[in-house]
Amino acid sequence: MKVNFNEVLDVVKNNNGKVIILNGTACVGKTTTAVKLGEYLSYNLNIPILYFSPSVPKEILEGARITNKSEHFIIDDSVGMTINDIRTKILRLKKERKIKYVIIDDILLIDYYNKECRSFKEQYQKIIDELVKISKELKITVFITKSIRKRNLENYQIKIIG
Repeated sequence: MKVNFNEVLDVVKNNNGKVIILNGTACVGKTTTAVKLGEYLSYNLNIPILYFSPSVPKEILEGARITNKSEHFIIDDSVGMTINDIRTKILRLKKERKIKYVIIDDILLIDYYNKECRSFKEQYQKIIDELVKISKELKITVFITKSIRKRNLENYQIKIIG
């Protein structure tokens, strides 16, 4: 089942200052939904957003996926980013551009460097914990896509944290 954009939009609009995770298998529309959400917020509502896209280069997003381009749609396509890099960028752009939403497409591409982390699950949870702190501290909404590899899951799930 493809992602229902209106359902995601309702969840995002009604959960300001939280972390929202869109879990789903390949090809259900996670990236398309993330791009449409960023486009809607930045173009239709004139809200500054920061879009992290470590898997899709900025040129491809702007050229093929974003229909209505806006100066409020800020894209960072850096690869190999850590949660500390993301935190630094969010803090700077909150101050400079007054961003209110952050979109991270795909959270599994973000690194958490810490000697204490031993498993992927533990690292992932540390990243989520940091994003929850950031969202509360700055009163911004963080929207994340996450790939699930369960073969029997043919749809998506929305999870709200914070």
